[in-house]
Amino acid sequence: MESDYVVFTDESYVTGSRLRSIAALSVSRKYFSLVEQRLSTIIKSRSIKEFKWKDLASEKHKDCAIELLTFVIEAAQCHEVRIDVVVWDTQDARHSVQNRDDRSNFERMFYHLLNASMKRRRRGATWTILPDEKNDVDWQILNDCLNAAGNKRDYQPLSNVSRDFLSDEYYRVYNFREVHSHEQPITQVADLFAGLSVFSQTHYEDYQQYLASQNIGGLFDSLLAAPARLSNSVGVRCKVLENFYRMCRDKKMGVGLETKQRLYTRIPTNPLNFWLYEPQGEYDRAPTKVNRPS
Repeated sequence: MESDYVVFTDESYVTGSRLRSIAALSVSRKYFSLVEQRLSTIIKSRSIKEFKWKDLASEKHKDCAIELLTFVIEAAQCHEVRIDVVVWDTQDARHSVQNRDDRSNFERMFYHLLNASMKRRRRGATWTILPDEKNDVDWQILNDCLNAAGNKRDYQPLSNVSRDFLSDEYYRVYNFREVHSHEQPITQVADLFAGLSVFSQTHYEDYQQYLASQNIGGLFDSLLAAPARLSNSVGVRCKVLENFYRMCRDKKMGVGLETKQRLYTRIPTNPLNFWLYEPQGEYDRAPTKVNRPS
């Protein structure tokens, strides 16, 4: 027996940063080999051993990132690929608590991301979950929690019938295990999306400055004060963001940027989904080390 879908996850900026993220790239088993092989070919063709967001500072990595994003957008349209990214703000009402437990909070964000993502696929499907290795995470607890959530069924009313019936379960976790990112090109692309989502918000002003600098050159523009020079890595990442956003607009992927000054998705069921997690109410508080179970 094989699972119906495979999902790879990776995180970015999860240590010491205000904004943190996790990305999940899922693909149907039918297209898994095609997607994996194509992403691997793109990375190897640039003589890159492992693509990492933190290394995105050179022309070689920029060209690789743009080619990876181009393929993923195309695959999202025709090869049953979807990307879900959750970003959380450690200074919002939920996270501004004393003695916050960032390890347990990461686990909760991972759960929210995967549970929401898998529910957006075919109901009752089986899943293989392959997160990038992270030694301080209790993957067994996450496996148990996702299994419990996936096994739930809803009562569905039947018209003209006196009794209701139970719907199919949401999803089933077939396999759950860590992988090494250097061995999995799909994990490396998840890392790219996780990094790009945070960058779009933390460096939005730099992105606007970058766009302005691309228009300087005319006689009138030469009279204007030249914008401050961006660092090489920021400039390269702005170029990647510009290309990604333009492709999303051209392909009508439903991804926005300017209105909220960050990447976001208008309709979460779209195959490219950027989600800024916001507190669900007064009850929604990040876990603390004091109340963490031993």
